[in-house]
Amino acid sequence: MKRIDLSVMNRAVIENMIKAGAFDEIMNNRARLINALPSFLNAAQSTNDSQPGLFDMLDSSEKDFEPELPEFDDFSEHERLDYEKEVTGLYISGHPYDSYYEKILPFTNCNIEKLTLWRANNLKPSIGGIIISMNERTTKKGDLMCILQLENSEHSITLVAFPKTWENLKSKIKVGDACVVEGKYDREQFIIENLFTFEELETKAKRFLNISLNFSELKNFKVRDFCMALRDCKGNNSVLLEFYNDEELCQLWISERVDPIKVEKRLSEFFTANENLYKISEGCGDSFVA
Repeated sequence: MKRIDLSVMNRAVIENMIKAGAFDEIMNNRARLINALPSFLNAAQSTNDSQPGLFDMLDSSEKDFEPELPEFDDFSEHERLDYEKEVTGLYISGHPYDSYYEKILPFTNCNIEKLTLWRANNLKPSIGGIIISMNERTTKKGDLMCILQLENSEHSITLVAFPKTWENLKSKIKVGDACVVEGKYDREQFIIENLFTFEELETKAKRFLNISLNFSELKNFKVRDFCMALRDCKGNNSVLLEFYNDEELCQLWISERVDPIKVEKRLSEFFTANENLYKISEGCGDSFVA
C-alpha cells in the first residue's frame, strides 16, 4: 500500500479522500474512518520509526502501534452521496435520485432526455428528478421568480418558475428534494406549471400506465377495438399507448383512466394468441408522445 506523507497531505485532504470513497477497500464505513482519523494521525506523527502509511496501520502486525477504531454508524446513503459531490463535484457511487426512481416513475410521462421529442398539445409532459439548485431572481416589475436545476441519474434540465408559480412553490421545495414537475418545454428550458413534492405524489399527481405494442407483429389490429377493451378496466392511471417496431417508436395518449391489474388481465384475454406482443409498465418508460 502506498504510504501517505503527512507533511504533504493534512487532515482535511485525507478526510476528503475518505468522503470520496478512496479508502472503501480498506473499510467501507466512511464515518468510522473519519472519526478514527485524529487517533491515526497522532499515532503516525509520534512514531520514531520511518513514517508508515496512515492506513497501513489497519492491518499492521504491530498491535501496540495501532489505534483502535471506534464503533460508529456509517453515513446514510444520501449523506455519502452528498459528501462525494461536495469534495469532488460528482456523485461517484450512485445518484440521490436512484432511491426515489421507482416510486416517482408511475407519475411521469416523459424523461428529461426525451423532452425535445414531445409533440402532444393536449397533454403536458411530467418529468421527475431532484432539485440540485435554486436561484431566485427579480423581474423588471420587482416580482420574484426562480431558476431551478432538475437532475435525474443521467440528465439535467433548467426549470423556470415565473412569479405567480414561484409564489406558490417557494415554501414547499428546497435543494435536494425529489419531485415531479408538469409544464411546458420551451427552448431547452422547462416552464413549471405544477410541481408535486415526493410526499404529494400519491394524493395530488396523475398516474400513468405505459402499454407497449409490437406493431410489426400485430395482425388485423384495430386501435378502436383495443380502446373499447380498456373501458372495462376503469381506474386511476392515464394510458400511454406505445407502438414500436425495429425502426420506429411512437406513443399516444388515451384519455381513458384504467386500473393496471385489470388491464393486465384484459390484455391477456385480448392477445390470447401471443402475450409477447405487449408490455405493461407504470410511467414514461423510454418513449415520447405524438
